Amino acid sequence: MKTYLLAIWKWLSRNFGLKLLAFISAFLIWVAVVNSLDPIDTRTFYNIPVKILNEDALIRKDKIPEVLSGSTVNITVQARKSICDALTEDDIKATADFEKIYVTDTVPIDIMIEGYSDTDIDIIRGQNQYMKLSLEDYATKEFKVRINPVGTPAEGYVVGSSASSPNVISVRGSKLQISRIQAVVATVHVDGISKDMEVVVQPVVYDMNDEAMNTENLELSYEAVTVTTNLYRTRTLRLEAKTIGEVADGYEIKSVSFQPSQITVSGTSEDLAKLGTVLRAYVDVNGVTKQVEKNIDINSLIDSKLTSICILDEDDTLAVTAYVEEQEKIDITLTSADVETENAGEGFTAEVQNVTPGKLTLRCTKEAVQNANLENLRPRVDCSGLTEAGVYELPLILNRRSGIVSLSEVTVRVELTAVAPPEETEVTEEQ
Repeated sequence: MKTYLLAIWKWLSRNFGLKLLAFISAFLIWVAVVNSLDPIDTRTFYNIPVKILNEDALIRKDKIPEVLSGSTVNITVQARKSICDALTEDDIKATADFEKIYVTDTVPIDIMIEGYSDTDIDIIRGQNQYMKLSLEDYATKEFKVRINPVGTPAEGYVVGSSASSPNVISVRGSKLQISRIQAVVATVHVDGISKDMEVVVQPVVYDMNDEAMNTENLELSYEAVTVTTNLYRTRTLRLEAKTIGEVADGYEIKSVSFQPSQITVSGTSEDLAKLGTVLRAYVDVNGVTKQVEKNIDINSLIDSKLTSICILDEDDTLAVTAYVEEQEKIDITLTSADVETENAGEGFTAEVQNVTPGKLTLRCTKEAVQNANLENLRPRVDCSGLTEAGVYELPLILNRRSGIVSLSEVTVRVELTAVAPPEETEVTEEQ
């Protein structure tokens, strides 16, 4: 075998140049013969776009066509090789004439090759010989233009009010397309702006999935709208919470807590000036004996006449807690020696004989406990108006002290005694 292959190689390598030249010559002769005979050849063209003719034919019937299939076509041509080699996609014209629509809502696709007759080229159709349509009735619906500001204005500003002109756009299309529309949106870019602006934008139609719709088959009453955007200033307000009313007897407000302590709002300069810097909420604690919790809508704290004011924080609820606790009770022993008398009439002396009960019960706030003693309260009776000697039952009087209330009704027995006037001493004048 090895000897056989070696023999072949020797034969091929002998006069190799002459043999190669002979092969090339034979190939060229074959090509020349083929070209001179110009044999029949075939060639396929893919995705040739189909041009629609007389589209108004269906619009006149108040129908809107939607192409379901047949927007492109594949064709194969059969012609002499020279013609096949010279053809390009631009030479092939595919059309669908809507005047020729069938009752099955299909339109035949016509193929024409410019510059050649039917005898020069044989056209072999591909799969798409017809354009399939869906015919829908026309519908019109009005949509309010929704403004969509995108971006963040300069620090200290927010987008306040926005308006478009026109503010309503009519959209005309098939009933199916109109039913898919959710909104007509005008998007404006506000990144970094620090003053009001006016800009012309093209509205975009969005479907129920918040995706932009193809408006090729939709007619909008306006192709552009003018959007005016007004900026508002921002301000941080301090929040406060206070109680109103009186808690039940024997109870007191220990403290009031609330969150948040501040909130950020926006609005016109005029409304912000009227709003001030503090928002104050009130919690009614009248007659309560336990902790009071209340959630207050911060919007309700803002004057409704200030229409431009808007809360920027996500949480617009003020959580207030008023802590209520029972006051302390203190018992103080009270004796006759602890009670003073005052305002006894001229010529009388007053003496405390008995105190009933012998105990003084006080109710005190936490802050006033340290002042709940006899020295500060100074228990006493008022003898003014007593004009005859005798024994009297008089009410106990205490100094008023903030946060201290007496729960005892103490009666003091006082004896009023007449005092003899001092004897007059005669003075003898020396002779």
